[in-house]
Amino acid sequence: MIDTVISIFFGLMTACVVLSLMYFLCWAVLHWYLPPRLDAILFKEPYFQQSELMNYRFFPFSILRSLNYSFLLAVPTIAKKKRFTGFNDQLPVNAATVLLCKIHVIAGVMVLIAGIPLLAIGLWGLFAL
Repeated sequence: MIDTVISIFFGLMTACVVLSLMYFLCWAVLHWYLPPRLDAILFKEPYFQQSELMNYRFFPFSILRSLNYSFLLAVPTIAKKKRFTGFNDQLPVNAATVLLCKIHVIAGVMVLIAGIPLLAIGLWGLFAL
């Protein structure tokens, strides 16, 4: 029983590490690529609050701006409901960028999904053993 739980724990931990590396690598590439192309179109007052416009200009908060752009390209229906309300223009990005954004968002969701049982097993091991 314990061997199975330990195997599941380390399998989930390995999956989370690999997915996290993929997530942050995609995020780094998108942070380098998206803001120069999309700032003129999206980084303004109707879509971002005044405080965000000031804070998201500089690192580390500028990474959140890239995350918003990635989410807009990966899941436009949800992003247009939450942050980019009323935006219907075509964005100057290619299909490979949209695919990378989708991989980025899916990897983040998968890390969250795999992280919940990983945390549960870790806590069980901490308190039950």
